[in-house]
Amino acid sequence: FPQSTYRDDARHHLAESQIQAGKFDEAEAAFKELLADAASDAFVREASLVNLMELAARKQDWKGSGQYAALLLDQFPDSGKKRTAQYRKGEAALRTDDFRGAQDSLSQLRTTLRGSPDSAFEWSE
Repeated sequence: FPQSTYRDDARHHLAESQIQAGKFDEAEAAFKELLADAASDAFVREASLVNLMELAARKQDWKGSGQYAALLLDQFPDSGKKRTAQYRKGEAALRTDDFRGAQDSLSQLRTTLRGSPDSAFEWSE
């Protein structure tokens, strides 16, 4: 059913299955395709950014991880993974010797945590 409204959801689940199978490069390519596809809905684009951010961090691609985190924060400021993205952005800055960027990002995370009635930290995985 190539014209189904659930096509992007099915492709997203297949990409997540690639992660579970340890096929990280294939998963990354699939998430990038989903992100670039105008037919992907907001849920799939947001989830694709989260997965790309985590895949980049897994392989210590700090530039990529930071870029995906910044995109997630910019495009989905109310994301349920906002804290994870703030952390990853700060981590990426720290790992690339951008100490000012790390301080800014991690300070924003601290502010978010202090201002939240639920101070629990969500994790992507």
